[in-house]
Amino acid sequence: MDDYQTFAGRPVFPRLTASTAWIRRHVLRRRRKAIALSGTANATLSATGTLTATGEVELPPDATPEQQFEYVRERLAGLQGQLYRLDRSVGEAERRLGQQINEVHAESQRRDDELQESVRRVATGSVKRELKGLLLVGVGSVLTAIPSLFG
Repeated sequence: MDDYQTFAGRPVFPRLTASTAWIRRHVLRRRRKAIALSGTANATLSATGTLTATGEVELPPDATPEQQFEYVRERLAGLQGQLYRLDRSVGEAERRLGQQINEVHAESQRRDDELQESVRRVATGSVKRELKGLLLVGVGSVLTAIPSLFG
């Protein structure tokens, strides 16, 4: 019966199917099964960079030596410009990284100093407590010895 309903698109006995559905809903108080689907999708796309496009004009096959020389000279000038831009961008990246390294070093030095101060406070506090306890023991010893001196 499921196969026929699947392929035909309608029940084999429509009145029987409708009446059993009515009995389930009203007499047996069963609700139809419902499937609720929900979801969330997030996407983030970011890009940073530089795009440079250059075009070249090819030399004709019958170029004169002067044209060939001019072409080579222009290509060398273009390559020199590219090298200059690359050198400048590498220098900027080097400066940025050096600055970040210095910031990280300063932060680690600051935290190290804070840790050293905290350790010093803890060590000094425990020594002070021990000295106070030793002083109290000494005072207690003297106080317990006083009655035996006069007695």
